[in-house]
Amino acid sequence: MPPPPSSERALNAILPLIAAGQPYEAHQKARTFASRYQKSGHFDTAIDVLFQSARELLKTGQENPYQKKAEVGRHALLYGLTLTKPGHEGRMTQLIALTSSQGSWRKTIMDKSIAWSAKHGPYPVGDPDLHHYVGELLYKDGILDGAEHHLLASGKRDSARLLAQVYHDWALSSGSLSSHAGAFALRGTIPYAGPTYLLNGNILASRTFLDSYLSHLPLSQSPLVHRTADADTTPR
Repeated sequence: MPPPPSSERALNAILPLIAAGQPYEAHQKARTFASRYQKSGHFDTAIDVLFQSARELLKTGQENPYQKKAEVGRHALLYGLTLTKPGHEGRMTQLIALTSSQGSWRKTIMDKSIAWSAKHGPYPVGDPDLHHYVGELLYKDGILDGAEHHLLASGKRDSARLLAQVYHDWALSSGSLSSHAGAFALRGTIPYAGPTYLLNGNILASRTFLDSYLSHLPLSQSPLVHRTADADTTPR
């Protein structure tokens, strides 16, 4: 059996067009090459062509998220999602990182990437690492309610620790830390307005979240810490 074709030939025809300021021509060539590789069963090569093309197109439009070059890169990425297979989530996060937080485009890519991972991967709600990445990105942008959803869906211990920080910052920013510290503690564990760690059967993430969240509270909240400590030592 002959070795699979390299993406080098396609990229040698595509990348110079991007550098020359011809994004539409580059986009069409990328799709044409990818379709050929897909039809011949060379999916990895097709994915590599789309990934590298979309990455370079997005880079050229990074200064202005509404530039035509960036728009073409976005279309290439969406097309690439139809070919990508499990194991390439890292490439998705690289491309998400190149999109601007302005407008709705980045959210579209995030949602489609997670929906793809849920459909084609082993996790019904989407890849945990992808959820964590998106949750962390939204937290850094100050979109706390959006971060909450993805960190709960991730279920990773790192996500639980970050969710504790999200709730702490959320309570501080709303001036409700002293009055609603307990409510935020419950929000990450028992059913509130959607999935929670306990509702998902993730006891480890729930305990990690509570331990981390309580460690963020000021000394004025020490009774809450004491009650939790007492509960942990109750004979079973």
